[in-house]
Amino acid sequence: MSGGIELNYEYAGAHIKDYIENNSLFDTFEVNDIKTIMKYAKLTSDDFNTLLNQSRSHVKACELFICTRKANISINNL
Repeated sequence: MSGGIELNYEYAGAHIKDYIENNSLFDTFEVNDIKTIMKYAKLTSDDFNTLLNQSRSHVKACELFICTRKANISINNL
């Protein structure tokens, strides 16, 4: 047994909106973790825009692309 903490990426992805609302996603997780979390996340376009705005002070554009390229974003045209 390694004794380290193992992240539950599926849980984090399912609750990503909480991290976005608290502006804590980039403070809580490393870039590689966010990349994996995005595979399980389902975001609205507003959530994704907020995420992009929050990322400005934490990651570079190329890191942001790596993190978010597998995100599931729903776009509702009204």
